[in-house]
Amino acid sequence: MSEDLQNRPRKEPLLPAWIWRICLGFLVLMTMIDIASGLFCSNAISYSQPSPDGKLTAVVFMRHCGSTSGHSPHVSILEHSDAIRESDSGNVFIAGDKEPAQLSLRWKDPSTLVVTRDPSVVIFKESKWVAIWKFPLPQFVSVEYQDSAL
Repeated sequence: MSEDLQNRPRKEPLLPAWIWRICLGFLVLMTMIDIASGLFCSNAISYSQPSPDGKLTAVVFMRHCGSTSGHSPHVSILEHSDAIRESDSGNVFIAGDKEPAQLSLRWKDPSTLVVTRDPSVVIFKESKWVAIWKFPLPQFVSVEYQDSAL
């Protein structure tokens, strides 16, 4: 029986070892970049607005990532029990002004958020909808934007 095992042809690996090493190295590098991206940033919550059904919260916060970047206003929608982490950026809205922009939030209904912003602000991100991942299905929130009166 032991001779049969020794004479059996060897199976080749699916991928050569060097490819596995490159993939692992890439994964480690991406993880390090993801961790480092939030190390030098801080978030200061300006205010939050709970949804009418209390399941979600819209948060306005100022993100500061060093002396050369200034402050930028962000808006995120989170589950009511979640909090903004230092590594989080806005999942709804990001503006690029160094001065705090005039932002206000209003829930039209439990699945629609209205963001009112200064029309002169430089916009980096303006999502029309956000998926909040809750087991077993995501909750979708549509986002509407309005310019504030000058």
